[in-house]
Amino acid sequence: MKTLNLFLMFVVMVASTVSHAVPGQARASAVKEQYQEAFMAMTGVNGIGITMCNRRTGRSDINAPRASQVACVIVMTESRQAQAALEALYGESTKLQGVIFTFEHRGAIRPQPAVTIHN
Repeated sequence: MKTLNLFLMFVVMVASTVSHAVPGQARASAVKEQYQEAFMAMTGVNGIGITMCNRRTGRSDINAPRASQVACVIVMTESRQAQAALEALYGESTKLQGVIFTFEHRGAIRPQPAVTIHN
C-alpha cells in the first residue's frame, strides 16, 4: 500500500508540473543565467528571475490568458530611476537571444523572516 501511495504521489506531481509548464521556460532560464551577472552589476538592479509575459506586449503579465503567455526574464530594480535607465538602454522590454527581458521597479528586496514547518 505504501508503494502504491508513493507511486500515486509521483504521478500527481509529474502531472501538475506538466500542466503548469510555461512555453520557453527552459530557454528563458538558460539565457537568464548568461546575462545575470551583467545585469546584477548595474546600478539599481537588485534581482533577476523568470516570470510569465504576454507574448504580444512583452510585459510581465501573470494574468494573461494561458495561450498568450511565454516565459521571460524579469530584471527588478530598487528605484524607478534605475528602471528608467534600463528602459532608456533597452526599451520597455527587449529580446536577448530570442527571450523577452522586461524591467520592473520592485523596491528594496529585504530578507524575510524564516518560516519553520514542524513535522
